[in-house]
Amino acid sequence: MRLLTKEFYTLAELQAAWDMPDQDMHYLIATSRLKLSIVVYSQTLVTLPSGPHLPTDAKRQVYSGMLDLNPSDAVTILRQGEATIACFSLPDGQAGHFPYFFREQTVTRVEELMVRHTERERVERQWLASRASDGPGIFGHSADYRSVHMRDAKFTLGPKQAGVIEQLHRAHMLGQPWCSGRDLLDHVGSEGDRLRDLFKSKSTWSSLILSDGRGLYRLAIPTQQ
Repeated sequence: MRLLTKEFYTLAELQAAWDMPDQDMHYLIATSRLKLSIVVYSQTLVTLPSGPHLPTDAKRQVYSGMLDLNPSDAVTILRQGEATIACFSLPDGQAGHFPYFFREQTVTRVEELMVRHTERERVERQWLASRASDGPGIFGHSADYRSVHMRDAKFTLGPKQAGVIEQLHRAHMLGQPWCSGRDLLDHVGSEGDRLRDLFKSKSTWSSLILSDGRGLYRLAIPTQQ
């Protein structure tokens, strides 16, 4: 079911829409690729205009709407379940903080984290656009990646092989398709030294995985550079 086009979405709504696991969602947030926000109602704020400013430029206002979180605060909320928010930014680029008599806004639940519609569109365009190219005519996979196809080639994979393909597909969806072969093998618990040894039972594995010849690998899905 498609989500309504709304001004903002909860983080859970967006994760479901993208069909993205927790670790990948957290990666986007931790690397500042996805900006999170909170919603406040009739809250007194102290704001400063964007760019160079003097303390006398600060203005106090009562505000209802969205406040954008600093990446460090967003990561703290994800890791610890809550964080004390003192500073933020507004949609027009102004920086702000809570005044001395109510200086801190505590976000107690991950459910309070929001993503603006404009931010969702930006991330989908900039970081997830490559997902549009893995349609059934190019790449497809079962839920556990034990069965995959690349164009007309079909593969039935063992658990470790499937784990490698899953990692490569996630990297592709995040817009950073090239992965270290050593890291891929370590992640699936393979004792081998070369990725080709793990896939030696698949004579056409090179049609599924590409190598740069220097230890990096990616799925053979066209990428947008």
